[in-house]
Amino acid sequence: DVVSHELGHAVLDAIRPDLWNVASIEMFAFHEAFGDIMAVSTLLGMPVAVEAILKETGGDLSRPNAASRVAEELGRAIGAMVGVTAR
Repeated sequence: DVVSHELGHAVLDAIRPDLWNVASIEMFAFHEAFGDIMAVSTLLGMPVAVEAILKETGGDLSRPNAASRVAEELGRAIGAMVGVTAR
């Protein structure tokens, strides 16, 4: 998931390198969201992961599941690397 997320940043930078010149804080949020979407898309491209998610949720995708937790888990991993714990 982390590799896919970071690849998302690289893909966005390759497609739109000019985004770094935008004078808006929302650009950073968009950049992170792009990475998150890339990670979730990669996860959902794996049949074994989709099967596990369907089993975990009983087919009700409005319930929390592995795909919906990707960004949260990435945030925890990054926080742990820099010594910040989740509250």
